[in-house]
Amino acid sequence: MNNVSQYHNETESGGDIQKCPTAVSSGQAVPTNYRSTCPWYYTAAHDPTRFPTTIMQARSPCIYCIGSPINECVPVSQNTTVLQKSPSPSPDGSYIFYERQVTVTVGLTCAGPRLAENAATTQALTKTTTIAPAEDIPWAK
Repeated sequence: MNNVSQYHNETESGGDIQKCPTAVSSGQAVPTNYRSTCPWYYTAAHDPTRFPTTIMQARSPCIYCIGSPINECVPVSQNTTVLQKSPSPSPDGSYIFYERQVTVTVGLTCAGPRLAENAATTQALTKTTTIAPAEDIPWAK
């Protein structure tokens, strides 16, 4: 499965992935976003009153992770600062740009389902679990 085209089915309106693939691709030439169990593609979010005017947002055609009927594809987001143009000019005719925070989806990851019973278990574990020193964790050495 080294073929990127299995993920990138061109549409006539912009080249987005049309459906979730059935298998994960592999290979050195295949980008990370296609090798993921939650593959994603990017769309351009354009706003001429903002700088930068275009921000790329990650999107996925998959609801569930490839190979898992229960684990979900969830967005990974990052806040970034943009400059937003004022809606109307100042008295001298110039526009003012002000800083604004926007949330950008940079990718997707595979995660277990978010269930009410999981939340209760997680809270109980968090209260009773102590973090072991790094020397006691084999993979942390």
